[in-house]
Amino acid sequence: MNARSRTFIGRRAELRRLDDALTDCARSRLRFALVSGDAGIGKTALIRRFADVARRAAVQVFITECAQEDRLRPFGPLLQLSGPFAALATRWAKDSVITAHDRDRAFAALSGELREAARNRPIVVVLEDLQWCDEETLRLLPYLARRTADAAVLVVATIRSDIAAAATLARTVVDLRRRGAVELALPPLTPSQVGLLMRSILEKGRIDPALLSYVSEHSEGNPLFVEELVRGLIDHGWVIFVDARWQPVRSLADATVPTSVGAGVRDRLALVTAEVRWILSNAAVIGPRFTFDLLLEATGASRAVLVAAIRAGIDAELIEERQADGPTFVFRHALFRDALRDALIGPERQEVHHRVALAMEATASETNRESLAPELARHFEAAGEVERAARYHLASARVLGMTERTWPTGFAANAGVAAHLERALALAPPDHLDRAEMLRVYAWAQADAGRRLELIEESLKHAEKTGDRRGIALATVMSGVWRAMRGDRSGVADIRRGIDLLEPLGPSRDLAEAQFQLARFAMLDGDDNAVALAERAVELARAQADPALLANALVTLGPAQVAAGCSDGVPTTRAGIALAREHSLAAVLPRGLINLVNSVADSGGSDDAIEAAEREHALEVPLSGDGLDRAFLEGRWDDALGMADELFVLEGPDPGTVLRRAYIQVARGGPAGIVDEVLAAHEEVEKMLLWRGTSLAVEVLYLCADHRAAVHASQYAARSMDRGVRLAENQNAAVAALASAVAVGAPSAIDDWLDRCAARRTLEPRTAEARRAYARGERAVREGRSDVALEAFSQSAAGFDRPGQSLLARTLPRLRRVELLAEIDPGAAQREFAAVTAIWRDVDARWFLERLREWGTTRGLRGWSVAAHRGPRPTRRELEVARLVAHGLTNKEIAAHLGIAERTAETHVQRIVTKLDLRSRSHLAAWMAGARGATDLHP
Repeated sequence: MNARSRTFIGRRAELRRLDDALTDCARSRLRFALVSGDAGIGKTALIRRFADVARRAAVQVFITECAQEDRLRPFGPLLQLSGPFAALATRWAKDSVITAHDRDRAFAALSGELREAARNRPIVVVLEDLQWCDEETLRLLPYLARRTADAAVLVVATIRSDIAAAATLARTVVDLRRRGAVELALPPLTPSQVGLLMRSILEKGRIDPALLSYVSEHSEGNPLFVEELVRGLIDHGWVIFVDARWQPVRSLADATVPTSVGAGVRDRLALVTAEVRWILSNAAVIGPRFTFDLLLEATGASRAVLVAAIRAGIDAELIEERQADGPTFVFRHALFRDALRDALIGPERQEVHHRVALAMEATASETNRESLAPELARHFEAAGEVERAARYHLASARVLGMTERTWPTGFAANAGVAAHLERALALAPPDHLDRAEMLRVYAWAQADAGRRLELIEESLKHAEKTGDRRGIALATVMSGVWRAMRGDRSGVADIRRGIDLLEPLGPSRDLAEAQFQLARFAMLDGDDNAVALAERAVELARAQADPALLANALVTLGPAQVAAGCSDGVPTTRAGIALAREHSLAAVLPRGLINLVNSVADSGGSDDAIEAAEREHALEVPLSGDGLDRAFLEGRWDDALGMADELFVLEGPDPGTVLRRAYIQVARGGPAGIVDEVLAAHEEVEKMLLWRGTSLAVEVLYLCADHRAAVHASQYAARSMDRGVRLAENQNAAVAALASAVAVGAPSAIDDWLDRCAARRTLEPRTAEARRAYARGERAVREGRSDVALEAFSQSAAGFDRPGQSLLARTLPRLRRVELLAEIDPGAAQREFAAVTAIWRDVDARWFLERLREWGTTRGLRGWSVAAHRGPRPTRRELEVARLVAHGLTNKEIAAHLGIAERTAETHVQRIVTKLDLRSRSHLAAWMAGARGATDLHP
């Protein structure tokens, strides 16, 4: 009996689709294929057969596996690959990828290596069991789709559909699907295919129909279970070979055979000796892969006994040997390993974990022990050795990039560090010496920004309890920074207290960074002592010979000097930028370049000098929130959407990125399903203390015509302005908030925003005067002075009509002019209105253009309209379908209403969209809506 059949059955169509994808990629086009299905359905068999086909075609094939135990190891699957891929992955896994810039560098290096390797021969990369993949590798895949699109590479991934997908995997799959990934969901084998598989397994003779029916029904078409059922029926004597036929000896209705793959494996193990079972169970506890030497050390068996046991496992089709640095073996299937591991009772498993951990600890060098820390932590925790487990979880966090900072360089959480610190904190005794440090780092590493202050305060209590003066000082500073960022200026006093506690401990990096944070807030607040505080930060940073701290201090000192009227401000800022460039300080450089733009503007620089600084900033950070912001504000919305997709890969769903993407989606396709997403993202903006992004929710909600929500969301922008944050987008938020307050007729909100918009502050951005002009215009409207209002709105429009301003900020003062002019000079109103629609037409904002047209129609104006399309007109039936679409009916509901097939309804909708040169159902609904809802648009 050939239990491990080599015959390829039932997957020819899927194999052809993979072959087609390979042919496509050979034309220098990156392709992805996602093979999904339940455990045992044949995913591995399919891709191994495909790999053989590819190798015969002279294609380079790399196969790697994702293991559940490796989910916290960055680039874990790539470490198994040969050649330069493993070398690069090892480097970045060691360095720990925690920021978007570092991640971009790692991804660029890996994609460059992949492109170079595929230059002469196509490459197939196979990732098995993607559901166990680490986050960095998952984020790499969509990056490759964008950055290596012209490389002759096919990436094939298998995914178990019987396991719920984690959030990162789900996002990755959605992204790859949108980019045209080939999707192969493997179905169960048909009864005839089950029969072919049984013939291959049994090798000879015919199969009794009753036997075929039984196996087909009970295996549910799962190839792995077919093998287990056939083996179980024969081993238990239910089926025999007589007269060249495999047939039951009696009715199979009473057959006692394995009811699962695991039961089948256990039955199979019953046929081997207890010693072999014990050794293979030890191997299963080690992990999906194990080396001969580690198993030898863990079991204490002789080499001869171990060789015999492994041979028995290979003969039983449970494990197979792989070529590696030494004798390495892998389980043929995760279900086999699970069954072997589950065959042990709890105390037995605990004892095996203990022996494995001791063996790994004893045989590893100091260097290897560091890299093995995650495995040692897992085994010692499973063994109940909580003290050792806590120690290795802490060591794992350090290996994965645990670094302590007074304030993190970015908000990207480090899932690996967080997971290990969470376990270390849970396992370590309450008086653990490193507990305060673990809590401080965990505050930044875990993803829930709302917990950060709570964890910092817990760290402070622990440090106070143990008399840890450094811990008390750092927690005090961190708490102060966090609260100051939330607009609570008592936090600055805490930073000062922390510095007072650090000073007696002598010069240190801690003191230098705390001083930098104090100087930073002083500069932002326009404090008269900002220059002195920043100079002290520079002095301390120089003493520490720390380029990152020095660069941060310099780009803080520069704007403070400018505010104080010192001519050295711009050169000082440039010195900090030069240092950041020299040392590749990705977290400092964007901040320095933003400060440079402000410094040039505040020092009286010309418009040309300011625009040169803005261009320098845009060119230096093309792939970042700032690069996305630049593309967004310049109207390169297709580029912005592409950057948003890439930032989702590099950073995850950052709320600022979510809001920019929502802005574009609403303008182009309408607000359906987006408002809740916008509100959730804005809540995250507030929780994470993001200054950039303060205006976006207000503007998006204005576009959605949800003016009450816009007024509510504007309170965060109000706090940002009141605390002196001098972002240009705050000016946009202020105007949008005032416009929304007027739209809903909220007197208190109108008065509040009129006062805030009219106020003068020190160190304001260039568009502050445009904001004040808008407020003057609104006051004049309230007072009935239309001539003054027209002039004020004209000044506001001119002030916002400059590079780097949002489309809505450029639109609102013009719309107010249109509304006033429509009463006294319709021709001028029409010209102004045409200028407004041109702004939105350039970015293909069809949905908002329709709303503008509707608003203009009620005022006797003509505007761009989807309805102005001059191509073929819809038929009467198509118009009827369009009317139902506008009422929100689905294709299925339309079909039921009209008595037609659902497919016919779908065809009608698509034909109408094509005829009218529309993009979606929402555009079609807008086309049908005509002038309905025009009053929702308030200038």
